[in-house]
Amino acid sequence: MKTKEQTKWVTLKQASEITGLTRRALQHRCKRGYYKTKRVRMNGGLGYKIQRSSLVPKDAVVVKSVPASLSHITVSIRFPIQRSQEVLSAFAEFIKRFNL
Repeated sequence: MKTKEQTKWVTLKQASEITGLTRRALQHRCKRGYYKTKRVRMNGGLGYKIQRSSLVPKDAVVVKSVPASLSHITVSIRFPIQRSQEVLSAFAEFIKRFNL
């Protein structure tokens, strides 16, 4: 069952405040399918509303790089910045464990 927060839709202005991205950058990402969006009538035209749960807050760290030996694996980790040291330590332990 989805929570109220997961089904909440925000405007590009609100999404800009959450993510720290410009509205133009968010528009491009909406067009490319980065977020769950819907088109709505706004000020005589069409605009985007973005599902709140599909946004990554500006104070989050996104880890996407891996050693060349793991180039066949895609890694995407999202976590709040407060847990960054804990997650990076776990990732380093994973690399050591498998001799990568």
